[in-house]
Amino acid sequence: MFSSKLKKLKKLKFRVRSMTYLVVVIGLSVIPMFLVVYAWGFTWLTRTQDPWYLKMQDQLLKIIDHIMAPAVVAGVIAYGAKLVDSDGDGTPDDYQKKEVKDVEKSNTERHPDAG
Repeated sequence: MFSSKLKKLKKLKFRVRSMTYLVVVIGLSVIPMFLVVYAWGFTWLTRTQDPWYLKMQDQLLKIIDHIMAPAVVAGVIAYGAKLVDSDGDGTPDDYQKKEVKDVEKSNTERHPDAG
């Protein structure tokens, strides 16, 4: 059963797309939010006063604060924008533009003082 699933996974061509990247990052950042709500609901329903649960909720809230910091969000969005591949060849458009600019220059254009 697992070998057939593994063969199917090997046949798939996995390409990094900016939308996939953003969905994964957002999905991972939502996990602590669900855990906070679950921990709060558990302590409320069971009416426990254990300090460990309260410390755990506090730590989960701190994790959310760090994940949702403006610098982290801006970095994730900026990196995701660099992964845009409009023609689908697997190379991000930003890298293709840099390669074209380097190829178009001749040797005298790169080094005008050389001779």
